[in-house]
Amino acid sequence: MVTVVQYMKGIIGVNIPDDTISVILDNRGILESETISALTVEQKDLLRADIYSYCTTIPSTSGVVDDSDGDWRHREGGIQLSEQDKRRMERIANAIYRKYGETVMASSSIRIVRL
Repeated sequence: MVTVVQYMKGIIGVNIPDDTISVILDNRGILESETISALTVEQKDLLRADIYSYCTTIPSTSGVVDDSDGDWRHREGGIQLSEQDKRRMERIANAIYRKYGETVMASSSIRIVRL
């Protein structure tokens, strides 16, 4: 049986802190001990949207270990999300939020106006 915590951690290849998962579940009124089979399609979709929404707020590069010595270089671990990745996740999350009548995420953008 897959728990909701396992489901949320498996949505995307990003390490989501346990505290963040706890807050999302609490906001949705879902217990951490529940199995994914006990949730409705709507609940699963909204959890996925919440994870995508969270991922748009994390640093673009995180947890990377970079070693080098002369011409030798080794890089491991961590994640790297481009701005394009984050915009795609925001679009998916907002589509899910709209589908279920929830408030969508506000896009942050800079607009230059010539005076």
